[in-house]
Amino acid sequence: MESMNMNKVMLLVDFMGIGEDFIFHLEAKYKCVIEVGELVDALDKEGIEPPLDENIIHSFISSSSYLDTCTPILERIVLRDEDSVLPGGIESELTKKKYKIKGEVWDVHQDDVDPFPSSPHAHNYDENVVMHLGTGDLYRSRKLVGRVNKKHFLRLRALINNVELPALEI
Repeated sequence: MESMNMNKVMLLVDFMGIGEDFIFHLEAKYKCVIEVGELVDALDKEGIEPPLDENIIHSFISSSSYLDTCTPILERIVLRDEDSVLPGGIESELTKKKYKIKGEVWDVHQDDVDPFPSSPHAHNYDENVVMHLGTGDLYRSRKLVGRVNKKHFLRLRALINNVELPALEI
């Protein structure tokens, strides 16, 4: 089943040229995490097949219940390489790569299905880590893997401006 889903994803990419930048654009516009495979399955379930264009994708997303299935993104912070908050020594884990841009991307989630480690908290999907927004602790699979440097953590918190953050515990 996994290879069949990957074939659908490749069809979507081939027919539309949907790449990481377009998915990033969709996530920014609709303020939710867009999983390409799930989007392809939802389109297929509705009988919408390639060739597609951006207007068809936007029309589907905005007029269907697809957004009800997505994890909302309250805010997305994009950091340049030199502004990275991840400390050295955090082992890279590339099990899931959604998009590639320069720098780090932190998605802030509040009413996530799993409020661990804080509500709200931040995901870095490129590195598969979750940050407690009160302490700067970093987790992977609920295991503490590190802590963000205090200066970098405070700078990141200052960039988050439309979300009520948990109390600072550092």
